[in-house]
Formats: sequence, C-alpha cells, structure tokens
Amino acid sequence: MVFPELERTLQGRVFTDIQLKALDYFKKITGNAFNEVIVKSGKKGETSYALKNNLGLQMSGPEFLSDGTRDQLFFALRFAMINQFSSTEPKFIVLDEPFAHTDTNREKKMRDILDVFVKEGWQVIVFSCK
Repeated sequence: MVFPELERTLQGRVFTDIQLKALDYFKKITGNAFNEVIVKSGKKGETSYALKNNLGLQMSGPEFLSDGTRDQLFFALRFAMINQFSSTEPKFIVLDEPFAHTDTNREKKMRDILDVFVKEGWQVIVFSCK
C-alpha cells in the first residue's frame, strides 16, 4: 500500500495534510457523520484506519464500515492524495464504479467533489452502471 511508504518518506506535515483533506472530503460525503479519520502504518508496513463518529465511538478498520461508507472513505483518501501531489497542471482521473455502493444523497456529494476538479481543468472519466 502507498500509505506506509508515504509516512516513512515524507515529512509528517504532508501526511497530516492528506488526512485533514481526506476528513474534509469524507465529512462532505457523509454529512458530517464522522469527525476524525486516522490513518497509521504499523511496524511491518501494514496500514490501519480508524474513524470517530459524532457520538465519540471509534471504529478501527474499514471492515467495520458498510461497503458504501468504506468506498467513500477510500474515495476521500484518494482525492486527498491527488490534491496533495498533483502538479499545478490538471491531468485526468479515471474512476471505475465509484458509486457502486453509494446511496443517491452521498453520490451527489461525491459528484460535487468531482465537479471541483473538473472546474480546475481536470478531465474526469467515470465508468458506472448506475
């Protein structure tokens, strides 16, 4: 996975910026259902995830999330990395079934995030059966 390498090779601030941006995206997608996203790498290079919801409950690992919420978390993390590491010149993004396990409300919020990238000049290609 990418995160252990990022944490080892990049300054902590960059990694923190990615987590903060991912949280920002994830809050937008989930309607502020979660107030913290924690990504850590272990000693053996494995990556662990934890979320805190607004009730203060912490869920460790994406296996405790529904398929849709887990996909939305990874969507938020990917776009946070794109935001952090992309050059000033927009490129293209190809997504395969990013909304497969997503309800209509959250899909709209994910599309709103994609629209921001499109307005910045990115080419976004989405393959979907929906």
